[in-house]
Amino acid sequence: MKKRLLALTVSVLAAFAVGCNSVGDSSSEESKTAETAETAVSDTDTAESSKADEKSEESSKTDTADSEETADTSESDDKEESGNVDSAEEPEDSEASDGVSVQMLDELVEKNFDCMTKIFVLGSLPCEDIGADGEEINWEDENSYIRKVTDSRFPDYESFSEYIHSVYTESTADMLLNSYPFEGGQKYLNKDGELYIDLSKDGGKGYYVNWQNRTISIVEQNENTCYFNIETTIEEPADEPVEKPYTINCTAVYENGRWVLEDMYS
Repeated sequence: MKKRLLALTVSVLAAFAVGCNSVGDSSSEESKTAETAETAVSDTDTAESSKADEKSEESSKTDTADSEETADTSESDDKEESGNVDSAEEPEDSEASDGVSVQMLDELVEKNFDCMTKIFVLGSLPCEDIGADGEEINWEDENSYIRKVTDSRFPDYESFSEYIHSVYTESTADMLLNSYPFEGGQKYLNKDGELYIDLSKDGGKGYYVNWQNRTISIVEQNENTCYFNIETTIEEPADEPVEKPYTINCTAVYENGRWVLEDMYS
C-alpha cells in the first residue's frame, strides 16, 4: 500500500514538473515571438525613417538647385538689363575717329589748294571751246557762256559733287556748289546729270602764298576735331619783293566717316 502511494506521488510530481516545463517553454517562445515582432517593427520604423530622411535630403537638394537657378536667371536678367541701359545711354551717332595724322591733313590741304587755284577762286575747270576762229562769248545768250566741263576727273556732276564733299564739310561744300561766288550764284551747274560751268561767274585775282614749301603742325585734336597750322611763306609784289613767314590757321572735323576741312583756306 505504501509502495503504491509512493509511486502515485512520484507520478503526480513528474506530471507537475512536465507541466511547468511546458509552461516555461511556451512563455519563452512567446517572449521570443514578442521580441521578434518588436525587432521587425523597429526595423520598419528605421527603414521608413531612412526613406523620410532621403526624401528630405532630395527635397533640400532640389530646393537648393532651384534657388541657384533662380539666382543665375536673376543675375542674367540683371546683366541684360544693365547691357540694355548701357546701350540706351550710347548716342545714336557713336561713330568716332581714332584721330587724324599730319599726312592725312596734308592730303586735304593739297585738295584745298586744287579747289582754290584751279576750280573756284583763281581758276576754273576746262570746258568746251567757245568756238572756232576765236568766237567771242555773247553774254546775252546763255547758251554762249554756259559750257560743258571737259575735265576727265569729272564725267558727270555727281562725281564733281563727291569730290568737293570729300574735301569740305557739308555746309562749306553746299556753299561752294550752290552759292559761289555769291549768294544764290552757281559757278558750276547740273544739267541733266552733266557738269557745266557758267563762265559769267569765272574770274581770278593775284595770289602770292607759297603752298609748295609748307609745313603742317597739329595744335590740338580730339576724336572729332583737329586744329592745325600751315606754316609757309608769302611774297607780295613790290619794288623789292621780300619773302615773309605766313601762317594759316585751319580746322578739320570728322564728319560722315571721314576727315574734312571746315572751310576753304587761302
